[in-house]
Amino acid sequence: MEEVMPPGTAGAKHVAEAGRYHLFVSGVCPWASSCRSARHLLGLEGVVSMDVADGQSGAGWVLLNGTACSPWAATAASGTPFYLHEVYRASDPLCASGTTHITMPVLWDKHLNIIVSNDSWAIVKMFATAFRTLGTAPEGVGLGREEEVDAVHKQWSATLLNTVYQAGVPLMMRGPEARETTSDEVYASLDELEALLATQRFVMEGDEPTAVDLFLFSKLIRFDVAFMHCMGLHGGRGGILVPDSTDQSKAGTQLGYPNVADYTRDMYQRLKPCVDWSSFTQYYRSTKLLPPTAALPDIEYVMASADQPHGRGGETHEVDSYSWMGDRVAIWAQSPKPSYTLETQR
Repeated sequence: MEEVMPPGTAGAKHVAEAGRYHLFVSGVCPWASSCRSARHLLGLEGVVSMDVADGQSGAGWVLLNGTACSPWAATAASGTPFYLHEVYRASDPLCASGTTHITMPVLWDKHLNIIVSNDSWAIVKMFATAFRTLGTAPEGVGLGREEEVDAVHKQWSATLLNTVYQAGVPLMMRGPEARETTSDEVYASLDELEALLATQRFVMEGDEPTAVDLFLFSKLIRFDVAFMHCMGLHGGRGGILVPDSTDQSKAGTQLGYPNVADYTRDMYQRLKPCVDWSSFTQYYRSTKLLPPTAALPDIEYVMASADQPHGRGGETHEVDSYSWMGDRVAIWAQSPKPSYTLETQR
């Protein structure tokens, strides 16, 4: 993959400038969502245009109403579905051979009609460096010392960010006998994160989140709605934002990861426009862990917890992050609930 250089860089193939680049992401993909979050926090909405895919189809990632990105803008005008594989084939005709993985996210150069990168970490770093001065909030995402940030990201990718998928996806796709790594690694990483966040506000010391926090948040915000049940991660200390998103009787139970919960709420207040809650149910379309008519987790319940005050600041302190649930249960019990099932979501 290639790299975008800061404005004014002489001789560079890709130079950061407003209106030149387009970002393709998906609401369900945590890695793509991290790029979307960086774009938002840095105030790059007016600099880098973006499309959010509707989900996976038989032909891969699809935007049902087309894209306004050139050279395919006619699809948006006509409402014709647009498939991400067309971006890869336009960038490299050899993709038609079927040897390339069609993945999200994608950063596309509209001037040269070529993919710059489909590496989420590389895209976030480009946004935080090359594009930083073009945004309306240049201090929105800290990179600190780049080598240190890279090392911390690598550490958490190995112990939590990727481990959730390594433990859960084989189960989700092929059933309990297919587990490749144990979920114990996920729970041990959550314990480590809980201890770390008891002493500091973000994963790395400082008053603002770094790129590492964007990736970590993208996994934590999905845990209760998708990973815990769809990927069979029922152990550890329970859920992140709620004890169990499918069991109302546990609503008053103390959260097992109170620091992680408040950290997730803290990040959510910054990234709320970037979270597509309804897309998280797409994980359930392929799971073999649950019967077809099993009820999905209550998304509104988890959202209500995410919206609660996080109580985090520059000082370390204990926060009663679960007492709100008692009152919430009464309101929740009186409100009508949609009867989502796996069957109706397919």
